[in-house]
Amino acid sequence: MLLSLKKFSVSCRVLFVLCLAVLAASCSDDDADPAVVKSSAKAITSFKFATPAATGTITESDKKIAVTVPAGTNVTELVPTIAVSEKATIDPTTGVKQNFTNAVTYTVTAEDGSTQKYVVTVTVGTDDEGPGEDDITVTGISSVEVAKGAEFYVTGTNFAVFTDSEIALTNIDSKEKFTIGANENSTTTRLYFTMPFIIEVGEYAITVTSKNQSVTLDVTLTVKIPAPAISGISTEEVNQGGSVTITGINFSETGNLIKLVDDGGIRYGMEILNESANSIQFTAEVPNYGSYTILIITADGLEVESVFSIYVGNRPRVTSINKLTFARGEQIVITGENLKAEGTSGIFYFWPEVGNGFQRIVTVKADGTEMTYVIPNDFTPGNYEMEVQVDFEMIEKFDIVIQ
Repeated sequence: MLLSLKKFSVSCRVLFVLCLAVLAASCSDDDADPAVVKSSAKAITSFKFATPAATGTITESDKKIAVTVPAGTNVTELVPTIAVSEKATIDPTTGVKQNFTNAVTYTVTAEDGSTQKYVVTVTVGTDDEGPGEDDITVTGISSVEVAKGAEFYVTGTNFAVFTDSEIALTNIDSKEKFTIGANENSTTTRLYFTMPFIIEVGEYAITVTSKNQSVTLDVTLTVKIPAPAISGISTEEVNQGGSVTITGINFSETGNLIKLVDDGGIRYGMEILNESANSIQFTAEVPNYGSYTILIITADGLEVESVFSIYVGNRPRVTSINKLTFARGEQIVITGENLKAEGTSGIFYFWPEVGNGFQRIVTVKADGTEMTYVIPNDFTPGNYEMEVQVDFEMIEKFDIVIQ
């Protein structure tokens, strides 16, 4: 009997321990699964630039940030370093180049997805002291696009003589540097340079040096292929299929295109016979005779239209008129060359001293040497300016009297 009571006592103690274990496990599970709360923090805590060194002032009440940078700073390419609340993100991101010419808005997003905007304003400071009496200044450049072989200049103050002045151009991509000495026509306020032909086409950083002082401009310079220019033409008139030679500069050695352009802007390609960097010979062949301008397109795709024009075909010419005073019923006789146009009629256009002009179709000889018009009896007497037209193009005019 005593042994049975002992066994019962042990069993009770074991059962009690097991109950305590289950209860503890239950409590442990409840403690391990609390509700997760995400952060709502979304503030910019620091805003600054490394180059130039400048730190922004953050006004948290209206979510504005003001930064002042030194005089002369190029604010179009500033790179900010931004710190934000823990677990928050920012857009645009820190370390990304921005243009601060105008205010820039940054958006901070908290871990819980809520957002806050900050407006950043960058102000360029003033240089109250100004340059010293002997310090050079660079105030501008004649152009930020310069062709090979072209002259350009920078403006400023206190430049030295040309022998002590130069400009250094550093290629943005290759970092290759070209140093160009100033030209003899330079002055204390303007330095002239000639772009060398050996320089590569591309974009360059600019540094001007004079009096052993150097100034780096906040703009870049683009070097271009020089455009072609036509300086002369071998003839201003040519028959269909005739040869024409143009001269000039900056043509391509090979691969040029020559086009003749009519009054309506239609371009006709010509056959090139010979070509070089300074001259091109071509065959003039167009659907219709008349005046054309010459267009050259180099192998690099650069094009220029000449100030010269060329007449292709047999140009009509007036050599004489039988007289200048006529009675009604008399005949006006115009003589010349090539006065006959295919498919069109010759025209005399009469402009009275008062009133509107009017045209009359005239008779033209088949060989194109003569145009005639009989003045009708009902023609209004008076003074007229008479235009002679062939193919609707005025080739001559006369002041006549009809009695």
